[in-house]
Amino acid sequence: MQSRNLKSIIRATLIVLAVALTACTTITTIEYRDVQGDFVEAVSADNSWSVSPLGASAADGLYSGIVTQLTDEYIAKLDDRLKLNAWLLRAVSEWRLGELSKARVSAQNGLKASQDNQVESRDYVMLAMLDGLIIDSELNIEYRKLISASPDQTITLNDYNENSFALNFETALTELDNGYRQAGPATPPEVGWFFHYHRWRIINNWVIVVTSIEPGEDRISATAEAESKLAMDFLEAMEAELEPIPQGHPLRDLIRAQEAE
Repeated sequence: MQSRNLKSIIRATLIVLAVALTACTTITTIEYRDVQGDFVEAVSADNSWSVSPLGASAADGLYSGIVTQLTDEYIAKLDDRLKLNAWLLRAVSEWRLGELSKARVSAQNGLKASQDNQVESRDYVMLAMLDGLIIDSELNIEYRKLISASPDQTITLNDYNENSFALNFETALTELDNGYRQAGPATPPEVGWFFHYHRWRIINNWVIVVTSIEPGEDRISATAEAESKLAMDFLEAMEAELEPIPQGHPLRDLIRAQEAE
């Protein structure tokens, strides 16, 4: 359920800032650019996890280093214009490490630390959307537990209902929507494409869970309930998220690749 091409997805979260800073923050800013470089390297290693276990291990190590360096105290010493980006890198790193509660707190801290002129920025909107992605990751964890305990890789309708999959997938989409509502005229268009990709991915994950229910009436009823919440069938909902993403964009290519799996 996790994306295999994280580099394409998270690349949009990075902003390399070239601003005039006072002498007292120059050293910290130079160090912080090294952290940004580590993040790019971590995303690149993360991208290779599906073909190389060593790649995944390297990504985890880099993400851990970023989280270790971007302490509350370190971020507090950064120029105010860098703090939002620092919280984003820390929150995303924690999310990718599976430290979901910490990622949620970091995202909230980042939103609180933002300046008025950053409200529609790429970093701000990305942080605002992160809770939806965290909920989706939590659902992934629960789903994997169920599947790993099932000899035939299926779940029951009781499993589906006890874990509130329908409600929680709907909540993940709602939180993602609420985050994207922070976007405005100053928000770069790629943030919108990121939003639609992740809406597509969450719906796709919902499909994966529903179609894991043992074939029969239980699966049919769960599908009908989910499509009722989406106000359209799964296929229509996913195509609606694909449509706004430009032809030839890596996220559109990524969707097509995942459809083929």
